Amino acid sequence: MLVKNYKDYQELNKKIEKSKPEKTYDLGLLILRPILAYIVVMTHCYNYSYLTKRWKFIYKKAERFFFPVRVFFIMSIYFSYNTLINSDYKKKFERLIRLSIPYILWPIIIFYLNRILRYFIHIETIITVKLLIKQLLIGSPVVFTLWYQWILIFMSVLINIIILIFKNSYNFILIKISIVAFIYQYNGKNQDFIKNFDIDNKKTFGRIAETMPCASMGFLIASSGIMIFFRKYRLRVFVVCTLVNYFIIKYDVFITNTGTDYAGVKLYIVSICIFFGFAVFPSELVKNKIILKIIKIITNYTAGVYYIHQPISYYLRNYISDVKNSTLKGCGIIYISCYLISFFGMLIFGKTRLRNLFI
Repeated sequence: MLVKNYKDYQELNKKIEKSKPEKTYDLGLLILRPILAYIVVMTHCYNYSYLTKRWKFIYKKAERFFFPVRVFFIMSIYFSYNTLINSDYKKKFERLIRLSIPYILWPIIIFYLNRILRYFIHIETIITVKLLIKQLLIGSPVVFTLWYQWILIFMSVLINIIILIFKNSYNFILIKISIVAFIYQYNGKNQDFIKNFDIDNKKTFGRIAETMPCASMGFLIASSGIMIFFRKYRLRVFVVCTLVNYFIIKYDVFITNTGTDYAGVKLYIVSICIFFGFAVFPSELVKNKIILKIIKIITNYTAGVYYIHQPISYYLRNYISDVKNSTLKGCGIIYISCYLISFFGMLIFGKTRLRNLFI
């Protein structure tokens, strides 16, 4: 049964807390974050001609691994549910500030970094003020991965408005909007809408309809309390999710891609199964504080890696052959470089709002 108001949510939350003997972390989802981030790095930076014939087949069947961003949308709204449903507007505002800081500051940092480096190394791409303004308006093209942040901010504002207006039926309204977005995508209307846009506008506005159902999934999973049931039967859920994904990827039985990379019924199912498969990880069994600390350190800077891997890969190509040739090792170097930038950035700015650039 879905939660209809904040009072119901509080009662549900008490039941969840009672079911946990002590405070635990969602370790499965924490571990999932760097895995997805690395796949994103590979998607943008790896030369897939290096793949063997068999892996190329798997890559194609898995829709070119375009499921991580969908899972990120599910996870982001899922973890934000408490803030979204809360009547404390200060917390809501703080979340929007947290989302806006990397969205605004990273393009400005890259803009000035580009100007400085042009005096020392040869850089083909020149970031103009016009491009920077376009980036701040639509989330591309200076740091093209920030289209995700633009849509996430948009969806957060939309969900907050829905909750404010439809206090007792926001779940139902959100489901209806997602159904409309789904139909709008698969009846071709979304394609007609974006066909005359340039690539940067397509990345942002064309993907709203494609990713809206993912945001709704995260919200509805949190509001329904279904994770209590799934964690009770965690092994069965994990096995079912694994088998479903295996058959979904192996056999083409659903609508294929008809959008801007994030369309496809197959990917909705794959993404939700990946989320549940990792979410049922038995976090309560890991009680060693040192192990927990290590896991948090390893998984803590996924956002920073996601935000800056594209510009960092561009600059490293001038110096590192593996990055230039887009090898698997090169992708690892890019990930580690972005991780270290985020790690040391947190050491410097960890007590200020600028920490949101990295986590």
